[in-house]
Amino acid sequence: MLIEDKRTMLGLLQKGRFGNTMRTWETPSQVPLHLRDQEFGIRSRKVGSTSFVNHLSYAALERAWTDSPDNYVSESIAEDDIIAHVELSKISKSEPGWWLQWNTGSNHRAAMRNGFTVLKHAQALGYLQDLIGQDNYDLIMGIFEEFDLYEKDLTVEFTYLRRAVGTEPNRMVIWEVRHY
Repeated sequence: MLIEDKRTMLGLLQKGRFGNTMRTWETPSQVPLHLRDQEFGIRSRKVGSTSFVNHLSYAALERAWTDSPDNYVSESIAEDDIIAHVELSKISKSEPGWWLQWNTGSNHRAAMRNGFTVLKHAQALGYLQDLIGQDNYDLIMGIFEEFDLYEKDLTVEFTYLRRAVGTEPNRMVIWEVRHY
């Protein structure tokens, strides 16, 4: 299956096709009462959008919310819980093979600005398996088996954490699976 855009990917993500992800809701009012004491974020379905806000209390979420078909509410992860932000890609054309990019800093935005560490091919897969363990590694490889179309590059973006969170409590949270 080709994941042509972010909306398609989010639909699959929210249906649980890629395993564990953060819980999401269409509007703040849909957040269950028993979860309203944690932190939230406002995210966008637009490809390339950098307009998102994290670490909002429920009251701040309600104040910051603007109705738009592109917005949705997501749980937030405390920065101290983050072990690594990871992107694993299978490149088909420019330099074929596996590419692993990661940053072990707790601030994802700083990681984006300061760059990631990069490993390639067998070294990338060995490091990944050591970092996330066999069960999570098997899950990631299963995603590549199902969605790898060989003529398109495929990337799985996820965060590995100190504690279990999300829809299927696990220490790995998948953010995106993309061909775009």
